[in-house]
Amino acid sequence: MTSDPPQEILIVGLGAVGTIYGYILKNGGRVRVTIVARSNHAIVQANGIHIKSVKYGDIPGWKPHRLCSSIAEAADRAYAYVIVTTKAIPDVIRTPQLLAAILTPEYIKKYEQPVYVFLQNGLNVEMDLFAALKALGKAPKILGSALYINANQFQGNVVEHSDSGWISLGVYREDHSVIENSPEDEILLKGFADLVNAGGGDARTWPAIQRVRFTKNLWNLTFSSFCTLTGYPLPSLFRAPPKDGDTYELYVSESTRTLILEHTLPALKAMMEEYVALAYAMDLSESGTGGLGVCGSV
Repeated sequence: MTSDPPQEILIVGLGAVGTIYGYILKNGGRVRVTIVARSNHAIVQANGIHIKSVKYGDIPGWKPHRLCSSIAEAADRAYAYVIVTTKAIPDVIRTPQLLAAILTPEYIKKYEQPVYVFLQNGLNVEMDLFAALKALGKAPKILGSALYINANQFQGNVVEHSDSGWISLGVYREDHSVIENSPEDEILLKGFADLVNAGGGDARTWPAIQRVRFTKNLWNLTFSSFCTLTGYPLPSLFRAPPKDGDTYELYVSESTRTLILEHTLPALKAMMEEYVALAYAMDLSESGTGGLGVCGSV
């Protein structure tokens, strides 16, 4: 019997998301994982990453198969998948600039272009790379996602992770009105989803990822906007329910109760309603979410 050789995967960014999905993919035993770490390269190279996960356990000193300090260093081989887990900050650096070392004529001539997977929050974060690949004469193969994960990075090489989370995947298209996968799309999605699931992750595939992403970002947009405007962290606005079936009565100071009812709650609702109106304007109705409706009532 013969087994297929492991696929090469490149992850760009070694924060909490890059760490957990690097671990999941390596754990599946079907791939070799190269990760590009920038600010934390030295400490991870020396000590690895201490993963403290409710789901996967306490794993001190974890490392990928290969650790690189730049994409240029990693651009010495072909990859089946390139996964972007950095923060999407297009006013600082756009994705084609970030990935420039594997978009050069020399690299493209020598190696096949990979499937690109975006594990980033935001809308249309794939757009710049899609246009860059088309300009290079390559048919873009890009998977977008809506990522649900409770993980944080501390001290550069400590990542804490809960026991829940999943990733919704879909093929990125310029035409958002297409809400059905072709047979080729299904193959593309299944290939990556299978790798995630084999490593103990939870990957779900959808025919119209932009609609699913809009649904998730309703909450991201509302909470982050309010925290930015008020200067208060999220726990000031929201906290998890009690554990072990305990109940509690939400405390609201009488000095602020009227302000919350008259200003805070209406402002939150207004943000959500504006976002839903935008979804309608962009024709991102719930019909393409497979049941996840972004345009429901708020």
